[in-house]
Amino acid sequence: MKQIDLSSNQRIVFFTGACCIEINPEPSGAIGHDLVIGEPASRALPELFARK
Repeated sequence: MKQIDLSSNQRIVFFTGACCIEINPEPSGAIGHDLVIGEPASRALPELFARK
């Protein structure tokens, strides 16, 4: 699994199979992100981010 630095202030898009996971940092650069994910990927999301 590829690790992603969520502290960087940039838009991140990656794919899991046929699903896209998009992470948009807030414009202010504050801690907090909007996650846009497909349904199959949403089931894997807790496991994906539990490894922080």
